[in-house]
Amino acid sequence: MKTQKTPMAKNKIENRERKAREEFEDEPQVVSIGNLSYRALIGSLLYLASTVRPEISYAVNVLSRHQINPTELEWSMAKRVCRYLKHTKHIGLKFTGKLDGLEGYSDASYADCKGSLTTSGYVIRLFGDAIAWKTRKVNLVSLSTCESEYVAMSIACQELIGLHQSIKLMLDRDLTPMTLHCDNMAAEACCLVCSNKLRHVIEIKYHYVRQCVSKNLIKVKWVCSRDQLADIFTKPLALELHNKLTGSIVNMKLD
Repeated sequence: MKTQKTPMAKNKIENRERKAREEFEDEPQVVSIGNLSYRALIGSLLYLASTVRPEISYAVNVLSRHQINPTELEWSMAKRVCRYLKHTKHIGLKFTGKLDGLEGYSDASYADCKGSLTTSGYVIRLFGDAIAWKTRKVNLVSLSTCESEYVAMSIACQELIGLHQSIKLMLDRDLTPMTLHCDNMAAEACCLVCSNKLRHVIEIKYHYVRQCVSKNLIKVKWVCSRDQLADIFTKPLALELHNKLTGSIVNMKLD
């Protein structure tokens, strides 16, 4: 079997065509042998993405949007993920515990889904080791990149607070304030001072991150895009950057 060095091709034209074929949840279900096999493959990849191979989360999330009527292109993309897994079967999560504290990275890919919806992603690390991550399509049309990043931060913040409560019970240790890294300065500023305009266009629940910042539970910190670990959960990346971020998340040095 031919191998691949990345789970998803960084092809703007191909990705734009795939985006136009994305399915909505309320579309009628058509069961056939073809899409049952496709669903079985995606289910297996979802298991890997949620347990030991976080770097394929975005590719698998994108493929899961085509389970009703997958085309040859989606099948080809799914096979590419399998070829990537064969090429990188030595990669897995490594827990070292060399750092301190609980921190998160959040990112968003503005209006990259059908219907102008946005993909958001986050990864959370405890003592420097990844313990939670997710790629998801946000069912909210954001009006700017700032807004989409702000919403992604709130989603990551909810996970951070939930994990902190569990860790506090187990370790009897308070890890606040936790650091949440984002690569959008405007979104970072909104966590401190929220304008009336932003308050009215975003649903109330997405202002959770601002409340956590005001209570000193979360400390928002800007990070440059090349060091944004959550970048790998929101878009396909070039080989060099893909290897860099994957290595940082799983605590392995990749060539």
